[in-house]
Amino acid sequence: MSFVRMVGSSCVGAWAAWHCIACDFPFPTSKYEVDATGLGGLGGAASSESVRVATAFAEDDWSCLRSFARKCEQPIERCAESSACVQFAECVRQRAVPTAETSCADELGTSVADHWAFEFVRHCWAERHRECDFGSDFSCANGYELPTTDRSVVEVSQQVLAINQPAEAVFSVAFCPGIEDCTRVVATAETNPATGIYEVTLELAGVNFGVGNVWEGYRIVEGTNIYPSTVAANVPVWGRRVEITRLMNRETIDALSKVYEADATNALFVQAVDCRSDPAPGVQFELPTSEQERVVYVKDAFTPVGSQTVETGAAGIYGHEADHLHEVRALVAGRVVAAWRGRLVAGRPMYLRMHPHGGR
Repeated sequence: MSFVRMVGSSCVGAWAAWHCIACDFPFPTSKYEVDATGLGGLGGAASSESVRVATAFAEDDWSCLRSFARKCEQPIERCAESSACVQFAECVRQRAVPTAETSCADELGTSVADHWAFEFVRHCWAERHRECDFGSDFSCANGYELPTTDRSVVEVSQQVLAINQPAEAVFSVAFCPGIEDCTRVVATAETNPATGIYEVTLELAGVNFGVGNVWEGYRIVEGTNIYPSTVAANVPVWGRRVEITRLMNRETIDALSKVYEADATNALFVQAVDCRSDPAPGVQFELPTSEQERVVYVKDAFTPVGSQTVETGAAGIYGHEADHLHEVRALVAGRVVAAWRGRLVAGRPMYLRMHPHGGR
């Protein structure tokens, strides 16, 4: 990961500026700093490969393209150094479905290193919501096919960092099957103190509860100065999942409890993404399994806004009955485009990412 430089972080914005699967999760201040020089807005100095990477995201929106190329120059150029990363970026963005990373990696033989190079480009792209128009494509909902490649294992490579924690902080991760209470742990791992990354391979058999070509479950993350937290998505792991996860420290959780007069250790912090996994504004959340939940849509941690998500697709759900099975639904213009079902555990804040449904 030599193409990024670790910098200090801040709690400004806290969980509210939750962006997408590859960006700050769930607060806006990045631990990665990219230079604003070099590509020069895709001027003459830019390589053709860099242009291909940038246009895979911004397409023909020239104003967005210039801003993206200028502000995300370093990860774009890093991806452009590998033709495999460039091809992977074009494939994933063109297919525009949540399964694209799996199907593209299967077909292209994309390495974990190239997948990470792409992920850091997407990390920076997801912060361009002020300059670029994205997150509104739900055309794939209920209409895309699931991967069919036969496989015996799936891979998870995740970076975990917490707000105001030192870069070398180590977090432990436990993989839990299905919607169980995790009395049986499938696998455990610790993050590398130099990178914050761990890697796990899960077998699709036996105790791992793999069904067909997917693994379904969630993760429990523990570490210094954070509440034990659940990290989940409403889609299974189809082949490989590479993602960046940001957690809130205890002080931030406690502050949110005071602001919203609700126990934030029981809160569900949820973010909607569209078919391209871009943060999605204009989404409403509902919890039909609870009669007392309160959904808070936010611009930043302490600024509630309106009745639907804004740029980052983020919301917090408070006041639901803990230690129960619940269903969370995401709606766009009254249409349910995503859902998740599982157990919300008392005293363990949950970070949930909601992708559009696949075909049934």
